[in-house]
Amino acid sequence: LQSVGDGMPKAGFDVNFDSLCAWRASGVAWIAPSVLPPALQRLHAALAKSLAEVGFTLETRPFRPHVTLARRCLQPLPRARSAPIVWHADKLHLVGSELRADGPVYRDLASWELAAR
Repeated sequence: LQSVGDGMPKAGFDVNFDSLCAWRASGVAWIAPSVLPPALQRLHAALAKSLAEVGFTLETRPFRPHVTLARRCLQPLPRARSAPIVWHADKLHLVGSELRADGPVYRDLASWELAAR
């Protein structure tokens, strides 16, 4: 992560998850921040730049962080505002996921501390 350099936050930061929605095609309900904190935007840009420099192919989709709330929703609701759930980010985690018939399994592969608050 040394190559990320200036993009690493100098302190932890809060993310306000306040936008509920679902992807109709997949039936996945999720919550996301309506506004991305600048520290998260900088971190994402620095990671993308570093990965591209060492040959990784990056997604072309916009960066849209979210938390999956439910899968296999039969009647996904349209986007709605919710009371914010504040998530303090103080570590960066590399997480591996394995899709299984009974649902995904996530495994923490590595983590890095962000500077203290």
